[in-house]
Amino acid sequence: MPAQSAVLPNAIDQGGRWFWNFLKAELTPYPGRAWVVARITVSATIVMLLVMTFRIPGGFQGAIFTLLISRESPAETFLSGFRTGWLT
Repeated sequence: MPAQSAVLPNAIDQGGRWFWNFLKAELTPYPGRAWVVARITVSATIVMLLVMTFRIPGGFQGAIFTLLISRESPAETFLSGFRTGWLT
């Protein structure tokens, strides 16, 4: 039976490889990705500006919802937000 100290670096190395491969697959550019990132960034910024300007209590949830609800197209984002608002 191999010592635990010999097995642990192999497990960490395999987990590290998996993590980097996962990041590489998730962050590879695809057509329209820049548009989606820009839309999410602008909408989260506008929400936080409104929350900070009008001092809305619990407004941090607006930025969280901006990130959680956003989808690939504005129409899908609207439907997702509508469904979320309807359920809460």
